Amino acid sequence: MNKEYFEQIDETLYHEKLSNGLDVYIVPKNDYDKTFGIISTRYGGLDNRFIPYGKTEFVEYPKGIAHFLEHKLFEMEDGIDASTKFLKWGASSNAFTSFDRTSYLFSTTNNVLECTLFLLDFVQSPYFTDENIKKECGIIEQEILMYQDDPDSRLFWGTLKNLYKDNYVSTDLVGSVKSINEITKEMLYDCYETFYHPSNMQLFLIGNVDLSVIDGIRENQAKKTFKPIKEIKREYVYDEFKDNIKETKINMDIIIPKVCLGVRFKNIYNNFQMVDIKTGLLCSILCGDSSTLRMELMNKGLINDSFGYYTDFNKSASYFMLSSDSENPDKLYEEFYKFVKDIPNMKISEEDFECAKRELIGQFIGILNSLEATAQNFTSCLYSGNNLYTIINEIKKLDVKSLDEIKDMFKDIIITKYAIYPNED
Repeated sequence: MNKEYFEQIDETLYHEKLSNGLDVYIVPKNDYDKTFGIISTRYGGLDNRFIPYGKTEFVEYPKGIAHFLEHKLFEMEDGIDASTKFLKWGASSNAFTSFDRTSYLFSTTNNVLECTLFLLDFVQSPYFTDENIKKECGIIEQEILMYQDDPDSRLFWGTLKNLYKDNYVSTDLVGSVKSINEITKEMLYDCYETFYHPSNMQLFLIGNVDLSVIDGIRENQAKKTFKPIKEIKREYVYDEFKDNIKETKINMDIIIPKVCLGVRFKNIYNNFQMVDIKTGLLCSILCGDSSTLRMELMNKGLINDSFGYYTDFNKSASYFMLSSDSENPDKLYEEFYKFVKDIPNMKISEEDFECAKRELIGQFIGILNSLEATAQNFTSCLYSGNNLYTIINEIKKLDVKSLDEIKDMFKDIIITKYAIYPNED
Protein backbone atom coordinates (compact mmCIF):
# COMPACT_ATOMS: atom_id res chain seq x y z
CA MET A 1 0.00 0.00 0.00
CA ASN A 2 1.09 3.55 -0.67
CA LYS A 3 1.50 5.64 2.49
CA GLU A 4 1.17 9.41 2.74
CA TYR A 5 1.68 11.29 6.00
CA PHE A 6 0.25 14.77 6.50
CA GLU A 7 2.35 16.30 9.26
CA GLN A 8 0.25 19.43 9.75
CA ILE A 9 -2.80 17.42 10.83
CA ASP A 10 -0.94 14.29 11.98
CA GLU A 11 -2.90 11.94 9.70
CA THR A 12 -1.70 9.02 7.58
CA LEU A 13 -3.55 7.96 4.44
CA TYR A 14 -2.96 4.52 2.94
CA HIS A 15 -4.01 3.81 -0.62
CA GLU A 16 -4.01 0.80 -2.89
CA LYS A 17 -5.53 0.27 -6.32
CA LEU A 18 -6.54 -3.36 -6.71
CA SER A 19 -6.12 -5.28 -9.96
CA ASN A 20 -9.83 -4.87 -10.74
CA GLY A 21 -9.49 -1.08 -10.48
CA LEU A 22 -11.04 -0.58 -7.04
CA ASP A 23 -9.35 2.22 -5.08
CA VAL A 24 -9.05 1.42 -1.37
CA TYR A 25 -8.21 4.20 1.11
CA ILE A 26 -7.59 3.59 4.81
CA VAL A 27 -7.01 6.16 7.58
CA PRO A 28 -6.27 4.43 10.92
CA LYS A 29 -7.30 6.50 13.95
CA ASN A 30 -6.75 4.12 16.85
CA ASP A 31 -7.78 6.69 19.46
CA TYR A 32 -11.36 6.33 18.19
CA ASP A 33 -13.72 3.51 19.17
CA LYS A 34 -15.76 3.73 15.99
CA THR A 35 -14.96 2.82 12.40
CA PHE A 36 -16.72 4.32 9.41
CA GLY A 37 -16.71 2.73 5.96
CA ILE A 38 -18.08 4.09 2.70
CA ILE A 39 -18.00 2.80 -0.85
CA SER A 40 -18.90 5.22 -3.62
CA THR A 41 -19.42 5.09 -7.35
CA ARG A 42 -19.06 8.02 -9.72
CA TYR A 43 -22.71 7.82 -10.69
CA GLY A 44 -25.43 10.21 -9.62
CA GLY A 45 -28.54 12.06 -10.62
CA LEU A 46 -26.80 13.89 -13.49
CA ASP A 47 -25.72 10.68 -15.21
CA ASN A 48 -28.92 9.94 -17.11
CA ARG A 49 -27.45 9.76 -20.61
CA PHE A 50 -24.53 7.46 -21.37
CA ILE A 51 -23.36 4.53 -23.47
CA PRO A 52 -24.26 1.35 -21.52
CA TYR A 53 -21.51 -1.21 -20.99
CA GLY A 54 -21.14 -3.41 -24.07
CA LYS A 55 -23.19 -1.09 -26.33
CA THR A 56 -22.23 1.58 -28.83
CA GLU A 57 -25.00 4.20 -28.75
CA PHE A 58 -25.99 6.76 -26.14
CA VAL A 59 -29.18 5.96 -24.23
CA GLU A 60 -31.20 8.31 -22.03
CA TYR A 61 -32.59 6.67 -18.90
CA PRO A 62 -35.54 7.74 -16.72
CA LYS A 63 -34.83 10.49 -14.23
CA GLY A 64 -34.36 9.18 -10.72
CA ILE A 65 -32.88 5.84 -11.82
CA ALA A 66 -29.62 6.31 -9.88
CA HIS A 67 -31.57 6.78 -6.64
CA PHE A 68 -33.86 3.87 -7.55
CA LEU A 69 -30.83 1.62 -8.07
CA GLU A 70 -29.45 2.67 -4.69
CA HIS A 71 -32.66 1.48 -3.03
CA LYS A 72 -32.77 -1.81 -4.91
CA LEU A 73 -29.24 -2.91 -4.03
CA PHE A 74 -30.26 -3.29 -0.39
CA GLU A 75 -32.78 -5.98 -1.34
CA MET A 76 -30.70 -9.14 -1.74
CA GLU A 77 -31.54 -12.36 -3.54
CA ASP A 78 -32.38 -14.16 -0.28
CA GLY A 79 -35.08 -11.56 0.37
CA ILE A 80 -33.26 -10.02 3.34
CA ASP A 81 -32.51 -6.31 3.45
CA ALA A 82 -28.77 -5.64 3.69
CA SER A 83 -29.27 -3.21 6.57
CA THR A 84 -30.59 -6.00 8.82
CA LYS A 85 -27.40 -8.01 8.36
CA PHE A 86 -25.30 -5.04 9.46
CA LEU A 87 -27.40 -4.90 12.63
CA LYS A 88 -26.31 -8.45 13.51
CA TRP A 89 -22.74 -7.15 13.77
CA GLY A 90 -23.83 -4.15 15.84
CA ALA A 91 -23.40 -1.80 12.88
CA SER A 92 -25.66 0.83 11.36
CA SER A 93 -25.85 1.39 7.60
CA ASN A 94 -27.19 3.89 5.13
CA ALA A 95 -26.85 5.16 1.57
CA PHE A 96 -27.39 8.34 -0.40
CA THR A 97 -27.48 9.58 -3.98
CA SER A 98 -26.26 13.03 -5.01
CA PHE A 99 -25.80 14.70 -8.37
CA ASP A 100 -22.40 13.08 -8.97
CA ARG A 101 -22.18 9.95 -6.82
CA THR A 102 -23.96 7.16 -5.00
CA SER A 103 -22.54 6.00 -1.67
CA TYR A 104 -23.18 3.10 0.71
CA LEU A 105 -21.88 3.29 4.25
CA PHE A 106 -21.66 1.66 7.65
CA SER A 107 -20.62 2.69 11.15
CA THR A 108 -19.50 0.21 13.80
CA THR A 109 -17.44 -0.32 16.95
CA ASN A 110 -16.98 -4.05 16.29
CA ASN A 111 -16.56 -6.57 13.47
CA VAL A 112 -14.87 -4.11 11.12
CA LEU A 113 -13.62 -6.75 8.70
CA GLU A 114 -17.01 -8.50 8.54
CA CYS A 115 -18.81 -5.20 7.89
CA THR A 116 -16.31 -4.16 5.24
CA LEU A 117 -16.54 -7.43 3.33
CA PHE A 118 -20.32 -7.47 3.53
CA LEU A 119 -20.43 -3.87 2.28
CA LEU A 120 -18.49 -5.05 -0.76
CA ASP A 121 -20.61 -8.18 -1.16
CA PHE A 122 -24.06 -6.62 -1.15
CA VAL A 123 -23.04 -3.69 -3.36
CA GLN A 124 -21.44 -6.12 -5.81
CA SER A 125 -24.40 -8.54 -5.90
CA PRO A 126 -27.33 -6.91 -7.72
CA TYR A 127 -30.65 -8.72 -7.80
CA PHE A 128 -33.48 -7.15 -9.75
CA THR A 129 -36.82 -8.68 -10.69
CA ASP A 130 -39.99 -7.29 -12.24
CA GLU A 131 -41.79 -7.99 -8.97
CA ASN A 132 -39.38 -6.19 -6.63
CA ILE A 133 -39.13 -3.25 -9.02
CA LYS A 134 -42.90 -2.82 -9.00
CA LYS A 135 -42.87 -2.98 -5.21
CA GLU A 136 -40.11 -0.35 -5.04
CA CYS A 137 -42.05 1.97 -7.33
CA GLY A 138 -44.79 2.14 -4.72
CA ILE A 139 -42.29 2.94 -1.97
CA ILE A 140 -40.55 5.68 -3.93
CA GLU A 141 -43.88 7.13 -5.06
CA GLN A 142 -44.64 7.75 -1.39
CA GLU A 143 -41.23 9.38 -0.98
CA ILE A 144 -41.90 11.64 -3.96
CA LEU A 145 -45.30 12.66 -2.57
CA MET A 146 -43.68 13.35 0.80
CA TYR A 147 -41.21 15.75 -0.84
CA GLN A 148 -44.08 17.36 -2.75
CA ASP A 149 -45.65 18.21 0.62
CA ASP A 150 -42.39 19.70 1.96
CA PRO A 151 -42.36 23.49 1.31
CA ASP A 152 -38.56 23.81 1.55
CA SER A 153 -38.07 20.98 -0.94
CA ARG A 154 -40.59 22.56 -3.32
CA LEU A 155 -38.81 25.91 -2.97
CA PHE A 156 -35.39 24.43 -3.81
CA TRP A 157 -36.38 22.23 -6.74
CA GLY A 158 -38.86 24.79 -8.04
CA THR A 159 -36.11 27.41 -8.19
CA LEU A 160 -33.85 25.02 -10.12
CA LYS A 161 -36.68 24.23 -12.53
CA ASN A 162 -37.09 27.95 -13.15
CA LEU A 163 -33.38 28.29 -13.95
CA TYR A 164 -32.95 25.18 -16.10
CA LYS A 165 -35.36 23.79 -18.66
CA ASP A 166 -33.91 20.42 -19.72
CA ASN A 167 -30.83 20.05 -17.52
CA TYR A 168 -30.97 16.96 -15.28
CA VAL A 169 -30.10 19.19 -12.33
CA SER A 170 -33.62 20.63 -12.39
CA THR A 171 -35.29 17.32 -11.51
CA ASP A 172 -35.48 16.00 -7.97
CA LEU A 173 -32.98 13.17 -7.46
CA VAL A 174 -35.84 10.78 -6.66
CA GLY A 175 -37.38 11.45 -10.07
CA SER A 176 -41.11 11.76 -10.71
CA VAL A 177 -43.95 9.29 -10.38
CA LYS A 178 -43.99 9.02 -14.18
CA SER A 179 -40.23 8.52 -14.60
CA ILE A 180 -39.76 5.85 -11.94
CA ASN A 181 -42.63 3.82 -13.37
CA GLU A 182 -40.69 3.68 -16.65
CA ILE A 183 -37.78 1.86 -14.98
CA THR A 184 -37.26 -1.81 -15.86
CA LYS A 185 -34.88 -4.44 -14.49
CA GLU A 186 -33.00 -4.34 -17.81
CA MET A 187 -32.40 -0.61 -17.34
CA LEU A 188 -31.17 -1.17 -13.79
CA TYR A 189 -28.71 -3.83 -14.96
CA ASP A 190 -27.50 -1.48 -17.71
CA CYS A 191 -26.79 1.24 -15.15
CA TYR A 192 -25.26 -1.18 -12.68
CA GLU A 193 -22.91 -2.84 -15.17
CA THR A 194 -21.80 0.54 -16.50
CA PHE A 195 -21.19 2.44 -13.27
CA TYR A 196 -20.71 -0.17 -10.54
CA HIS A 197 -17.55 -1.66 -11.98
CA PRO A 198 -14.78 -1.58 -9.30
CA SER A 199 -12.70 0.70 -11.53
CA ASN A 200 -15.37 3.39 -11.10
CA MET A 201 -15.58 2.96 -7.32
CA GLN A 202 -13.68 3.89 -4.15
CA LEU A 203 -13.72 2.27 -0.71
CA PHE A 204 -12.77 4.48 2.23
CA LEU A 205 -12.26 3.23 5.80
CA ILE A 206 -11.46 5.49 8.73
CA GLY A 207 -11.28 5.04 12.50
CA ASN A 208 -10.32 2.11 14.69
CA VAL A 209 -9.31 -0.05 11.74
CA ASP A 210 -6.24 -2.27 11.40
CA LEU A 211 -4.32 -2.20 8.14
CA SER A 212 -4.59 -5.98 7.96
CA VAL A 213 -8.15 -5.41 6.68
CA ILE A 214 -6.61 -4.90 3.24
CA ASP A 215 -5.73 -8.61 3.12
CA GLY A 216 -9.39 -9.53 3.52
CA ILE A 217 -10.40 -6.95 0.90
CA ARG A 218 -7.87 -8.30 -1.60
CA GLU A 219 -9.05 -11.87 -1.03
CA ASN A 220 -12.71 -10.87 -1.30
CA GLN A 221 -12.18 -9.13 -4.61
CA ALA A 222 -9.92 -11.83 -6.03
CA LYS A 223 -12.71 -14.40 -5.65
CA LYS A 224 -15.08 -12.38 -7.83
CA THR A 225 -15.21 -12.10 -11.60
CA PHE A 226 -15.59 -8.67 -13.18
CA LYS A 227 -15.89 -7.58 -16.77
CA PRO A 228 -12.91 -5.86 -18.43
CA ILE A 229 -12.38 -2.21 -17.51
CA LYS A 230 -13.85 0.17 -20.08
CA GLU A 231 -14.11 3.94 -20.34
CA ILE A 232 -17.52 5.32 -19.38
CA LYS A 233 -18.91 7.80 -21.89
CA ARG A 234 -21.54 10.22 -20.55
CA GLU A 235 -23.38 13.20 -21.95
CA TYR A 236 -24.86 16.10 -20.03
CA VAL A 237 -27.60 18.54 -21.02
CA TYR A 238 -26.44 22.14 -21.19
CA ASP A 239 -29.38 24.49 -21.58
CA GLU A 240 -28.93 27.56 -23.70
CA PHE A 241 -28.00 30.46 -21.43
CA LYS A 242 -31.24 32.41 -21.53
CA ASP A 243 -34.25 33.10 -19.33
CA ASN A 244 -36.42 30.05 -18.76
CA ILE A 245 -39.03 30.97 -16.13
CA LYS A 246 -38.64 34.38 -14.48
CA GLU A 247 -41.18 33.93 -11.69
CA THR A 248 -43.32 31.21 -10.12
CA LYS A 249 -45.84 31.55 -7.32
CA ILE A 250 -47.63 28.63 -5.67
CA ASN A 251 -49.79 28.10 -2.60
CA MET A 252 -49.23 25.50 0.10
CA ASP A 253 -50.37 24.73 3.62
CA ILE A 254 -47.91 27.07 5.35
CA ILE A 255 -48.27 30.01 7.74
CA ILE A 256 -45.45 32.33 6.62
CA PRO A 257 -44.65 32.87 2.92
CA LYS A 258 -41.32 31.66 1.53
CA VAL A 259 -39.30 33.29 -1.23
CA CYS A 260 -36.13 32.31 -3.07
CA LEU A 261 -34.00 34.22 -5.53
CA GLY A 262 -32.08 31.87 -7.81
CA VAL A 263 -29.02 32.83 -9.83
CA ARG A 264 -27.68 30.84 -12.75
CA PHE A 265 -24.05 31.49 -13.69
CA LYS A 266 -22.98 31.31 -17.31
CA ASN A 267 -19.99 28.96 -17.12
CA ILE A 268 -19.27 25.41 -16.01
CA TYR A 269 -15.98 25.04 -14.12
CA ASN A 270 -13.46 22.20 -14.14
CA ASN A 271 -12.35 22.34 -10.50
CA PHE A 272 -15.86 23.20 -9.35
CA GLN A 273 -15.08 22.49 -5.70
CA MET A 274 -12.52 25.30 -5.49
CA VAL A 275 -14.94 27.66 -7.25
CA ASP A 276 -17.58 26.62 -4.71
CA ILE A 277 -15.14 27.27 -1.86
CA LYS A 278 -14.33 30.76 -3.11
CA THR A 279 -17.99 31.51 -3.72
CA GLY A 280 -18.71 30.30 -0.20
CA LEU A 281 -16.10 32.71 1.17
CA LEU A 282 -17.70 35.61 -0.69
CA CYS A 283 -21.19 34.63 0.49
CA SER A 284 -20.01 34.24 4.07
CA ILE A 285 -18.74 37.81 4.00
CA LEU A 286 -21.66 39.36 2.13
CA CYS A 287 -24.67 37.42 3.41
CA GLY A 288 -23.44 35.29 6.31
CA ASP A 289 -24.56 35.39 9.94
CA SER A 290 -22.70 38.61 10.75
CA SER A 291 -23.10 40.30 7.36
CA THR A 292 -24.50 43.79 6.82
CA LEU A 293 -27.20 42.35 4.55
CA ARG A 294 -28.50 39.99 7.19
CA MET A 295 -28.52 42.68 9.88
CA GLU A 296 -30.34 45.16 7.65
CA LEU A 297 -32.97 42.66 6.57
CA MET A 298 -33.48 41.58 10.18
CA ASN A 299 -33.90 45.18 11.29
CA LYS A 300 -36.48 45.75 8.56
CA GLY A 301 -38.40 42.70 9.71
CA LEU A 302 -38.06 41.07 6.30
CA ILE A 303 -36.35 37.81 7.35
CA ASN A 304 -36.11 35.43 10.27
CA ASP A 305 -33.72 32.62 11.23
CA SER A 306 -34.67 30.69 8.09
CA PHE A 307 -32.62 33.13 5.99
CA GLY A 308 -29.77 31.46 4.17
CA TYR A 309 -27.84 30.98 0.96
CA TYR A 310 -26.81 27.95 -1.07
CA THR A 311 -24.25 27.47 -3.85
CA ASP A 312 -23.53 24.51 -6.08
CA PHE A 313 -21.14 23.91 -8.94
CA ASN A 314 -21.12 20.58 -10.75
CA LYS A 315 -20.58 18.95 -14.13
CA SER A 316 -23.52 20.64 -15.83
CA ALA A 317 -24.71 23.56 -13.69
CA SER A 318 -23.53 26.51 -11.60
CA TYR A 319 -26.00 28.33 -9.38
CA PHE A 320 -26.63 30.33 -6.20
CA MET A 321 -29.75 30.83 -4.07
CA LEU A 322 -30.90 33.29 -1.41
CA SER A 323 -34.04 32.39 0.51
CA SER A 324 -36.06 33.07 3.63
CA ASP A 325 -39.48 32.93 5.19
CA SER A 326 -40.96 36.41 5.16
CA GLU A 327 -44.20 38.21 5.95
CA ASN A 328 -43.38 40.50 3.00
CA PRO A 329 -41.89 38.20 0.35
CA ASP A 330 -42.23 40.66 -2.55
CA LYS A 331 -40.33 43.39 -0.72
CA LEU A 332 -37.71 40.87 0.38
CA TYR A 333 -37.22 39.71 -3.19
CA GLU A 334 -36.63 43.32 -4.25
CA GLU A 335 -33.89 43.57 -1.61
CA PHE A 336 -32.40 40.24 -2.74
CA TYR A 337 -32.41 41.42 -6.36
CA LYS A 338 -30.68 44.74 -5.64
CA PHE A 339 -28.10 42.97 -3.51
CA VAL A 340 -27.22 40.35 -6.14
CA LYS A 341 -26.97 42.89 -8.96
CA ASP A 342 -24.61 45.00 -6.88
CA ILE A 343 -22.19 42.19 -5.95
CA PRO A 344 -19.69 42.94 -8.79
CA ASN A 345 -19.22 46.46 -7.37
CA MET A 346 -18.82 45.49 -3.72
CA LYS A 347 -15.50 46.00 -1.96
CA ILE A 348 -14.19 43.24 0.28
CA SER A 349 -11.81 44.25 3.05
CA GLU A 350 -8.70 42.25 3.82
CA GLU A 351 -9.88 41.91 7.42
CA ASP A 352 -13.27 40.47 6.47
CA PHE A 353 -11.65 38.07 4.02
CA GLU A 354 -9.13 36.75 6.52
CA CYS A 355 -11.86 36.30 9.12
CA ALA A 356 -13.98 34.29 6.67
CA LYS A 357 -10.98 32.25 5.58
CA ARG A 358 -10.08 31.36 9.17
CA GLU A 359 -13.68 30.33 9.79
CA LEU A 360 -13.65 28.09 6.70
CA ILE A 361 -10.36 26.48 7.70
CA GLY A 362 -11.90 25.83 11.10
CA GLN A 363 -14.84 24.10 9.43
CA PHE A 364 -12.51 21.80 7.50
CA ILE A 365 -10.60 21.00 10.69
CA GLY A 366 -13.95 20.17 12.27
CA ILE A 367 -14.66 17.83 9.35
CA LEU A 368 -11.40 15.99 10.01
CA ASN A 369 -12.49 15.42 13.61
CA SER A 370 -15.61 13.58 12.45
CA LEU A 371 -15.24 10.12 10.92
CA GLU A 372 -18.46 10.36 8.93
CA ALA A 373 -17.80 13.89 7.71
CA THR A 374 -14.24 12.98 6.75
CA ALA A 375 -15.35 9.95 4.73
CA GLN A 376 -18.08 11.79 2.85
CA ASN A 377 -15.97 14.87 2.17
CA PHE A 378 -12.93 12.82 1.18
CA THR A 379 -14.97 11.26 -1.63
CA SER A 380 -16.40 14.64 -2.62
CA CYS A 381 -12.92 16.14 -2.83
CA LEU A 382 -11.65 13.14 -4.75
CA TYR A 383 -14.34 13.51 -7.42
CA SER A 384 -13.41 17.18 -7.81
CA GLY A 385 -9.74 16.38 -8.29
CA ASN A 386 -8.74 17.51 -4.81
CA ASN A 387 -7.47 15.94 -1.58
CA LEU A 388 -9.30 16.61 1.68
CA TYR A 389 -6.02 16.37 3.59
CA THR A 390 -4.32 19.08 1.55
CA ILE A 391 -7.24 21.33 0.66
CA ILE A 392 -6.68 23.44 3.80
CA ASN A 393 -3.29 24.40 2.35
CA GLU A 394 -5.02 25.44 -0.88
CA ILE A 395 -7.46 27.60 1.08
CA LYS A 396 -4.56 29.22 2.95
CA LYS A 397 -3.08 30.32 -0.38
CA LEU A 398 -6.18 32.33 -1.26
CA ASP A 399 -6.12 36.11 -0.83
CA VAL A 400 -8.82 38.75 -1.11
CA LYS A 401 -8.10 39.15 -4.84
CA SER A 402 -9.20 35.53 -5.30
CA LEU A 403 -12.77 36.76 -4.88
CA ASP A 404 -12.59 39.15 -7.84
CA GLU A 405 -13.34 36.36 -10.31
CA ILE A 406 -16.29 35.27 -8.18
CA LYS A 407 -17.71 38.78 -8.07
CA ASP A 408 -17.29 38.98 -11.84
CA MET A 409 -19.41 35.85 -12.22
CA PHE A 410 -22.38 37.93 -11.05
CA LYS A 411 -22.04 40.32 -14.02
CA ASP A 412 -23.62 37.89 -16.46
CA ILE A 413 -26.36 35.94 -14.72
CA ILE A 414 -29.93 34.73 -15.07
CA ILE A 415 -32.21 35.47 -12.11
CA THR A 416 -35.48 33.84 -11.14
CA LYS A 417 -38.03 34.17 -8.35
CA TYR A 418 -39.86 31.32 -6.68
CA ALA A 419 -42.37 32.09 -3.95
CA ILE A 420 -44.71 30.00 -1.85
CA TYR A 421 -47.73 31.61 -0.22
CA PRO A 422 -50.20 30.26 2.35
CA ASN A 423 -53.37 28.70 1.00
CA GLU A 424 -56.04 31.34 0.54
CA ASP A 425 -58.47 29.56 2.83
